[in-house]
Amino acid sequence: MLANPCKKFLVPVRTFIVLLMIIGMPQVVMSAESVTLNLKDVEIGTLINTVSELTGKNFVVDPRVKGRVTVVSSTPLSKDEIYEIFLSILDVHGFATIPSGNVIKIVPDV
Repeated sequence: MLANPCKKFLVPVRTFIVLLMIIGMPQVVMSAESVTLNLKDVEIGTLINTVSELTGKNFVVDPRVKGRVTVVSSTPLSKDEIYEIFLSILDVHGFATIPSGNVIKIVPDV
């Protein structure tokens, strides 16, 4: 029986793809009640997604909300602390949040 030449090619390709995914992922270290959050020069959408997953909050993001952010925490943070830092980052970048029912709108601050 002849060996499938695709198998030899697919294993290194899969490994490469997994490595690319790991390198590009933000570093989030979680324990039972706290999270250490370290994101370097990521799209603000990545931060929004991460905060949504960690806090359970739902966001609707205005298409004008764009930019890159860096967050470095040296100590574990609670979900409430992460959300407060998130609000500070949005403020620094000129964005605001507007609670609306069970979602939070993120818009440019006017």
